[in-house]
Amino acid sequence: MHVSSEDPDVVWMCECFADEAAFEHAVSLVHAEVTERLHELCTAGTEAYRLGLVAGKGLPAAP
Repeated sequence: MHVSSEDPDVVWMCECFADEAAFEHAVSLVHAEVTERLHELCTAGTEAYRLGLVAGKGLPAAP
């Protein structure tokens, strides 16, 4: 999680999955429930974006 240095009410959360199967597992009912609870805490709404990995230490190379 990352908090904006300009506005402490702005938070970014990023997740990295090993592959598509790991991502699909993450969108299970438990993950959906946690996401729903997070949405309840957000007063200005939420947005989700699917991003591609550019680089990372100890992570497999992007395809």
